[in-house]
Amino acid sequence: MPRGPSAHVKKIFCKSCELMYASTAGAMEKHAQVHRQNGYVRIGRKKDAQGRATGDYRPEQHLWNHWTGRYYYGSDAKGWRNVLPRDALFTNRAGCEFLRCRKCKTYKILFNHNNRMDRPHDHSESLRISKMVAHESACKPKEKKENQHPKPKRAMKKQVVKS
Repeated sequence: MPRGPSAHVKKIFCKSCELMYASTAGAMEKHAQVHRQNGYVRIGRKKDAQGRATGDYRPEQHLWNHWTGRYYYGSDAKGWRNVLPRDALFTNRAGCEFLRCRKCKTYKILFNHNNRMDRPHDHSESLRISKMVAHESACKPKEKKENQHPKPKRAMKKQVVKS
């Protein structure tokens, strides 16, 4: 696969996000794969001279950082929006929203305590998502074994009867 300006595609449209991205074809393929796997999608935007995110959209998979071993938007872009999977957000009776592990369903992270409806990018929100992604990649839910008899609580001692 070519690298550098020859690999750069002007604009690619993502049907799931309904956005036009300025990134490479390889990065957009990885972005589409995250959508197919129903994963957490992070979207960035290029910064202007004042540091505001106002330029072209970029997927998280735009560049690979060799030092950290992770994908990122690039040094000239910043986070703009996070798209959560359909089954990751859980709301309790009090109305607080949690990110819940989609494998074990027990690990939760408080996500939206003040009930914000709009979700602009927030660094603390992004850190919580990173924490949940790390947990889900390491999580191995316990499988229930069916048709197995329960073990006795305690074995009784043998009594020797003398006759």
